[in-house]
Amino acid sequence: MKNFIKKSLIEDYIKEKNLTRETFAKMCRIPFKTLNNILSGRKSFYISDIFKISKALDIDMTELFD
Repeated sequence: MKNFIKKSLIEDYIKEKNLTRETFAKMCRIPFKTLNNILSGRKSFYISDIFKISKALDIDMTELFD
């Protein structure tokens, strides 16, 4: 399954806020491993994970999809 997430939005936010991936995962309340897998495209994801990420980014969840 292809990953249709705009990973650059997440990576840019992490860089802009000077966060680590681990800190961002904690902010999202998702496991660090899940975040890494999403960003590397190695894992299909649960919509609940994307919802939590969008909430942390303060954007609508649909903005994360290509």
